[in-house]
Amino acid sequence: MHHLASEFQAISDLYLRLTDDLGKIEGAPGTPKELAKSILQARDSLTQIERLNSRVLRLAVDWKQCRASLDPRDQDQIGRLAEAVRTQAIRLNEICGAHARKLETVRESIGRELTEVGKGRRYAKSAKSVKTNYPKFIDSLY
Repeated sequence: MHHLASEFQAISDLYLRLTDDLGKIEGAPGTPKELAKSILQARDSLTQIERLNSRVLRLAVDWKQCRASLDPRDQDQIGRLAEAVRTQAIRLNEICGAHARKLETVRESIGRELTEVGKGRRYAKSAKSVKTNYPKFIDSLY
């Protein structure tokens, strides 16, 4: 059952690498545009998470089926690796959640700014143009 241990170790290494890649975004200062750009640049890491989910599910099913036939030493080793993978997956989920909250905040602030721009546009549309906005007097010749 060395296969299960090596698979769990490979998944653990992938989770560590993805956590490092996505963790770099967390500390990136700058404007909201830069935040969104850095998250979009990490989209390869985000797509790897999707592919990794099916791999983890398949591996969990294999481990559940083979657990009873393993010797106790292998069970302990694979159990520790599985717990490490679980911990890393939770950490990765927290990082992705933090990025999602940041992007939601940025989206809301952009929405408020667009609302203000819309109000300004409506005001500018309702204001008379300079050509027709000349003073009118009762005794004028116009």
